[in-house]
Amino acid sequence: MRFVFVPSEDAPYDWRMVRGLSQAIEASGHDVRLIPPIEYTRDNLAWGDVVFDINRARPGWLPENIAHIVWVQDFRPGTIPLYGERKRGNDLTYVLADPDALGLSRPKVDGVLLTGINPKLLAEPQKYKPIIDISMCGYIPEPLEMAVYPGYRWPGQDSFGVYCHKEMERMYVPLTGHLKGNDFFEPLANAFRETLSQAYGADVVQEEWEKVVRSLGYWIIDQPRRLDRIKLAQLSLEVTKNCLFMGNNWKRYPEFAKFAASHTQNEGHLLRTYAESKINLHTNSHGFGIHSRVLEAMSVGGFIMTHTVVDTTRTGRMAEYFEPDKHFGEFTPENFTERARFWLENDAARQQAIVEAKKIIVAKHLWKHRAAQILHDLGLKGVLP
Repeated sequence: MRFVFVPSEDAPYDWRMVRGLSQAIEASGHDVRLIPPIEYTRDNLAWGDVVFDINRARPGWLPENIAHIVWVQDFRPGTIPLYGERKRGNDLTYVLADPDALGLSRPKVDGVLLTGINPKLLAEPQKYKPIIDISMCGYIPEPLEMAVYPGYRWPGQDSFGVYCHKEMERMYVPLTGHLKGNDFFEPLANAFRETLSQAYGADVVQEEWEKVVRSLGYWIIDQPRRLDRIKLAQLSLEVTKNCLFMGNNWKRYPEFAKFAASHTQNEGHLLRTYAESKINLHTNSHGFGIHSRVLEAMSVGGFIMTHTVVDTTRTGRMAEYFEPDKHFGEFTPENFTERARFWLENDAARQQAIVEAKKIIVAKHLWKHRAAQILHDLGLKGVLP
């Protein structure tokens, strides 16, 4: 069988995902071709028997004899593409974690497909000694005062952005992982539509609604992430000043600027940062832990700390595969200081957790495991390398 893989964007993370998966499919005995998004055309996709897409619904022009797989990694409430409506016979829709928490209805979803690891990361000897106490690698949304959103005024007082900011602060508790986007989106959207319709007229609002919904969907994801990462950075600096916050926009926050580093597109630099940090922090507003940063950090000898979650049973939670205090550190906002100091001061416990976590990755989280899942779901045979 011939597989065409297309990353979501022409960016290092996206290419790592499709390269790792395509190499595992190829090692299983199938032909593969990688296509950059700019070359997303009927002719290029028609080479394959299977097209593996990320974040794209099946194109209406794709021949029906070609199976289409979409891996939904980024989801914004109110902006769901036509995943289910465009599916054909052998098509598959995967999500990165539990579909209910993401707001995707289960009839449209065939399964959860987690990220994977290149086994070469595990095979390389440990080269770097930890020199950073606590690091957090990942972007933070721009400061609220810099954020640009639709120019409507919330009648009588706040702008749209300020209103949403206040509502999200009221509804979302940082570092709990309980975000379900649709739970927040629907009441905000309904209130916003009603109030704007009264102020500007229903026809005006209807014309602009697609733009408003898109912005509102981004806000509902970005604001919890902003609240999570601000809180976690503040807690970290109460424990130690030997911190590093790496990613877009950190330098725009005055209180974090001297501890910040810009986003890197150099994978080696990123992996080295993981290995040189005593504690690598992970936060996810939905509570998902099986993220590429987590698996990559564990693979190169980094130790992970992440927050507890409300429901540990959802697919994609850390506790589904890893045990707290055995494979990673877990904290609440209330006990972060105590737990972070424990792991910083206990090198032996940290190193043992790293060793045990690697065993789980080797057994369950290599790209060959993801390839085997896909081939099984397609009814194809392949040999695990």
